[in-house]
Amino acid sequence: MSQQQVVDTRLVKQVHIDLPRDSRLILAWALMTEGSIVVRVCHLKSSAYEGYIPVLSFTSTDYNLTAKVRELAGCGYIYHVKVPKHPRERDTWRWSLHRAHEVLQILEQIYPFLIVKREQALLTMELCRLKIERGARGYNQFRHRRSTFYREQAIRNQVTTLNRAHKSWGAVMQ
Repeated sequence: MSQQQVVDTRLVKQVHIDLPRDSRLILAWALMTEGSIVVRVCHLKSSAYEGYIPVLSFTSTDYNLTAKVRELAGCGYIYHVKVPKHPRERDTWRWSLHRAHEVLQILEQIYPFLIVKREQALLTMELCRLKIERGARGYNQFRHRRSTFYREQAIRNQVTTLNRAHKSWGAVMQ
């Protein structure tokens, strides 16, 4: 059995996410309105390289709405992000998803329904595939190739640039 077949066998054991059409629409809406598709940097002590983590998140002051997004996705975590400092402020909750195989499955299913964040989704799916192909749960400096690292770095920079461009585009549209 080749190395590629071993990796493929391991991937089959991952949880498969199959979303109904309505859930895909709602998740796409959530990511386009109050959500984000980002690539975070993870500095590792054991490696000269940085790690890059694909992240889907949705933030809201309504816990029930955040819980519904998590329920529809079937994975991810909900965090209490902000405690109000002023009586008029409300608690803020965030649903977040960091695992490359889950992020990839969700993005592949909601991609046809995305309008605003399609480019970020494509780039993030490419990053997820790179991470899955090498079986990454972190960076091992002996297995990690510079070309892969530089491609991941370029993807992260492109996603960040697109996110900044869309923020300014949203301000212009209002």
